[in-house]
Amino acid sequence: MKQFLVRELPRNPYSLSFYSNQERSDLKRTLLDAFSKAQDQILVSVYSMTDPDIIKKINEKAKSGVNVSIFIDKKHLKSLAKKMDSNVLVQKKKQRGLMHEKIFLIDDLIFIGSSNLTTTSLRMHDNLMVGYIHRELTNRLRNYYSNDAPFIFWDPTCGIHFFCLPSPEALAHILTHIKQASKQIDIALFTFTHPKILKALIEANQRGVKVRVLLDYLSTLGASRFVAARLKEEHIAVYHNRGLQLMHHKMALIDQKIFILGSTNWTRSAFERNQDDLIIFSQLEKRQLKKVIKIFQHLFWESEKND
Repeated sequence: MKQFLVRELPRNPYSLSFYSNQERSDLKRTLLDAFSKAQDQILVSVYSMTDPDIIKKINEKAKSGVNVSIFIDKKHLKSLAKKMDSNVLVQKKKQRGLMHEKIFLIDDLIFIGSSNLTTTSLRMHDNLMVGYIHRELTNRLRNYYSNDAPFIFWDPTCGIHFFCLPSPEALAHILTHIKQASKQIDIALFTFTHPKILKALIEANQRGVKVRVLLDYLSTLGASRFVAARLKEEHIAVYHNRGLQLMHHKMALIDQKIFILGSTNWTRSAFERNQDDLIIFSQLEKRQLKKVIKIFQHLFWESEKND
């Protein structure tokens, strides 16, 4: 049985913390801790939210006077609204595809990652969240949710690039980073079907870049089966998770320098239809890079090569 660890929240501007099942981080306790510390505002944008302890904590904060807003996919809107306190604003945004974001704002603290607010997502499935304090990005996100104003945000001082999807620019940046890779590309995705990214990875492999792709096991039998087969044809290493949990990550590490993550599966729907989020870190500190590299090491150690 997994022994979960509760890790500290970021405290200072531009500080960054990683929370991953691969390091036995307790994603649920981390978020409960963060929500309990909210003084002014909680803003949640997520595909699904059913964990009873998370719901209870957010209701408590709303009753205490904290301003709480929740954006959720239209499929889950009615069921969630019935569980929330009358002080909580539960709403959906205009959507063509899925409202698939996983963003949690607690005062100045931002969480971005792959986890829904369900018990299985937080405690069973493979996920990663980044906790980050960046007040300008927080303000841009608040404006986005208040005025339905999708945006692209670039901060060269700390090397972060944030995208609201759908966005052709987000896809273009991923393709550029893959095309500029010179040594190694590690990818962990729940679903991977995008033909342009597949082509870029094949070309990277052909010029000598070491490429490893980890996919969810069921996805390799379903939505991602064509990509998995095509990668193997090109002698690119393809792995899948073991066990009953979903391999729900949506991230990549390029040349052990560029870290890409968010709620975005690498599919046409994600970049062209869904409401998703993507963030690219290009100036991580050495200790942060070591953390990311360690997470990927654990992922591949725990996985099986798809032969």
